Amino acid sequence: MNRKGQYAIIEHVILLGAGIAITLGFLAAFQTINEDVEMTSAASETQLVAQFVAANAISLAESGSEGRVTLEIPETVAGNEYAVRLRDDGVEVVTRGAEYTASMYGISGNIDMGGQVVSREEQVTITYVNNRMTLSEEQ
Repeated sequence: MNRKGQYAIIEHVILLGAGIAITLGFLAAFQTINEDVEMTSAASETQLVAQFVAANAISLAESGSEGRVTLEIPETVAGNEYAVRLRDDGVEVVTRGAEYTASMYGISGNIDMGGQVVSREEQVTITYVNNRMTLSEEQ
């Protein structure tokens, strides 16, 4: 009996299986790397937005007079909508996979603060009146 033809088929099936396994391994590795990059990007962008809003809020409070400032903010952070909250301990930015609170450096305990905006508005308005600071969508 001649079995050479059967061995060739078995060799090809094993080679094809090994190729598929290696390809799946590479895909899994790249997926993990992609997720890590997205998480790092979300954390970095979240921090930048929080610090930007906090710096402007601090400037407004330190100006010594009542006022209002409207800021342009990105619509998304790492491809996701996010929320910006003005809290007594600072400015908090929250999105899927990342959260960051920027401190208000010394003005936090002295001013009553509150308000929240969703990023799809692409603008936040910080209002400072009667020792109260609010964050809103109004322009």
